[in-house]
Amino acid sequence: MYYIEKLNNLVLTKFYDFLLLRCEKISFKRSYQRGFIEKLDPMHPKYYEIGYIEKKNFDCIQEKLKETLLKQFTNNYEFLDGSEEEFQKNFEEELEVYNWNIDYNMKIKDSKDISFKCKMKEYLGNEITRCSYDTIGPFQELCFFEKGNLVKEVIGNMKHLYDWEKFMINCQQFEDIAFWRNDIEVIYHTLEGRQAVLNLTDEEYEELLFLDFGIKLSK
Repeated sequence: MYYIEKLNNLVLTKFYDFLLLRCEKISFKRSYQRGFIEKLDPMHPKYYEIGYIEKKNFDCIQEKLKETLLKQFTNNYEFLDGSEEEFQKNFEEELEVYNWNIDYNMKIKDSKDISFKCKMKEYLGNEITRCSYDTIGPFQELCFFEKGNLVKEVIGNMKHLYDWEKFMINCQQFEDIAFWRNDIEVIYHTLEGRQAVLNLTDEEYEELLFLDFGIKLSK
């Protein structure tokens, strides 16, 4: 995995064409929530509603988050006395940090559905999750698109690597773009704070450098 430190903006379209040849689909991402939503003022610029989620889907999202956190916590936890009770207590505190104990009936059931709506044929559908390819915790909506006219329009209108920040789809702004090699592997994605990440094979990195896009990478 490499971070992109520099890229010649004059060949930006060619750089994205290089990535498009190696991916199946594109996703744009929106965050529903940052931090502790109950403690944020609705007038705060980083306030996001969670929005309506079906109960079955909500339970799956929560269970996936819990499983992910448990795996991470188990790997990082130092057993001070080998006590299972101590482990469970600390893990429950970790869940609280991630605001895991959300009351569905109080927070979600009667909320307005704010998920992305789009009828264009290139739109493949969405996924609401708390464990995306780069972020764990907040509710996020990934919207998937074919490599069609919409994606070409996004890329064609870019003036620099981070122009995606301004792109609107169906009057809704998206925060991140990702290129998917398949359903589970992301080969390129952007991050909040104007960062971009590459995750290619060794052969693809060599070809990328050979094409001389004026790219500078760092680990």
